[in-house]
Amino acid sequence: MSFSSDEVNFLVYRYLQESGFAHSAYTFGIESHISQSNINGALVPPAALLNIIQKGLQYTEAEISIGEVGSPIEAEISIGEVGGHISQSDINGALVPPASLLNIVQKGLQYTEAEISIGEVGSPISMVL
Repeated sequence: MSFSSDEVNFLVYRYLQESGFAHSAYTFGIESHISQSNINGALVPPAALLNIIQKGLQYTEAEISIGEVGSPIEAEISIGEVGGHISQSDINGALVPPASLLNIVQKGLQYTEAEISIGEVGSPISMVL
């Protein structure tokens, strides 16, 4: 499952709206041309971005716990890299690789796609994401 920049922009826009950041959502919507996208917002469930990120973290955690050789290992997930805790320098971006969030979101989409294909979240549906 892949997604376009318009879809990511819509998810961010919806997140900003749902979180009460009305001015930021408005500005982001204008700058990202949300009104010109062909995304039907009615098909996107509430809190979609957060759900995808949470599933991506679960997916990553499952990959780590299995380990490369199939034996469980102890590890913690951080926003920056796998292993360790989130520190202030992580939050400031000093230790956070640029593609970390994107990788987590992609894994969240894979997890969601797997759920849909095996019917855990209901019958197969046609979603924008």
